[in-house]
Amino acid sequence: MSANRSQYTVSRAPAISFDSYSPAITSTRPQHKSQNQQLAEIATCSICNKRYNNDSRAPIGIPCGHTFCRTCVNSNTAEKTVSCSKCHRTSLIGFSGLSKNVVLIQYLEKLNLLAKDDKTPPKPDTNMNPVSEETFKGIKLAGFDRHSQFFMKFVEGYMDFQLDGPSVCTNMELISDVRETLSQVDDAKLKLQIGLEALRNPKSE
Repeated sequence: MSANRSQYTVSRAPAISFDSYSPAITSTRPQHKSQNQQLAEIATCSICNKRYNNDSRAPIGIPCGHTFCRTCVNSNTAEKTVSCSKCHRTSLIGFSGLSKNVVLIQYLEKLNLLAKDDKTPPKPDTNMNPVSEETFKGIKLAGFDRHSQFFMKFVEGYMDFQLDGPSVCTNMELISDVRETLSQVDDAKLKLQIGLEALRNPKSE
């Protein structure tokens, strides 16, 4: 038996060197991105394909969770709403506006992947693009209902806070008019809620 062992000897395959790696060897396997390619994607705005910097192309996080450069975010912003080019959600912008993704900037700086700052200062964020039908399409009725009810309550509460506090306005007639307007907010909230309920459930009418 030992005399015939040589008949079953399997020769080892030659070791594959990564330096002489041939694409033909893995042509039937899924291609995976290298670490450098993945880092390059993180450092690049997926809309304009330009690398982030600390100025006009600073990475800006929007409420849906995605991040784009400041220039592209501004082009997708209308008044106090921003539309996402990836998930196509329309989100409301808070009172403080949109902020830089500071953590991502610091990360890219450490990896030397942050592009140089612009020679000219970036234009101020005006967000005065007109609100289009596409913006409205990205807002669900349920989400609009929650935000509108909150906003009206917030306006009512904030104005009461200002009027009851050390207001700089001494025009009592104006203050009286404002209070009269605020007294109508509850009626407006009820009518708005009824209207939104009818839009969500048209068969219930």
